[in-house]
Amino acid sequence: MGGLFGSEGGPDRVRQLMAVYQDALRTAPDTGAGPPRRAALMTAGYCHEDPQVVAQRGTELIGWYLEQQRERARLVWRDYDPTTVPPDYQGYYARDQRLASGPHLGEPTPQEVRERGTSFCVGTPEECIRFLEMYAALGIEEVFMLCAIGPAQHQEVLHTLRLFGEQVIPHFQAKAHRAVVAQAPA
Repeated sequence: MGGLFGSEGGPDRVRQLMAVYQDALRTAPDTGAGPPRRAALMTAGYCHEDPQVVAQRGTELIGWYLEQQRERARLVWRDYDPTTVPPDYQGYYARDQRLASGPHLGEPTPQEVRERGTSFCVGTPEECIRFLEMYAALGIEEVFMLCAIGPAQHQEVLHTLRLFGEQVIPHFQAKAHRAVVAQAPA
C-alpha cells in the first residue's frame, strides 16, 4: 500500500498525513505480495537558474495553480444540494466551499507561497533541492512533478526537466552513493 501526498498543504500537513499512513502500515497485515510500500509526493514544479525569472514566472504559475484549485472546488459541488451532503463528506464540503469563495483576506498571495518555498517545487535548482530534501526528511521517497501546468510553455517544461536532469537528480544520486559508501564494511 503506497501513500501519495499533495504538497500544497505544506510539510506540516504532509507530516500529519504521513503519520496516518505509517500507522496504517503498522496495523495492516503484511502478505509479502505486491509492490513495496512507498511514500510519494505530488507537486507543481518549475525550475530556472535565474532567481528573477523564478520570482516572476514561478509566481504566475503558482497563482494559476491555486486558482485552478478554487475552480475545482466550485465545480465539484456545483448544483449539489448542501442538505444532501453525506456526513462523512461534510468536512470536505466545508473546506471546498471556503476554498471556492476565496482568496480570503490574510491568505498568502502566490508570491508569498513561492517565497515560502514549502508548498510547491518552484525555484532555482538549489531551491528545488532544498524543497525535495525537506520532504525526503519526512519520509517521501518519490516525487511526481506537474511541470506542464496551465500557462507553462513547452520550452519552460523542457527547461525544468533539463535542469532536473543536469543538477537536481545528480545531487540526489551523489547523496545516495555517499550513503552506500558510508555503510559499506571497511
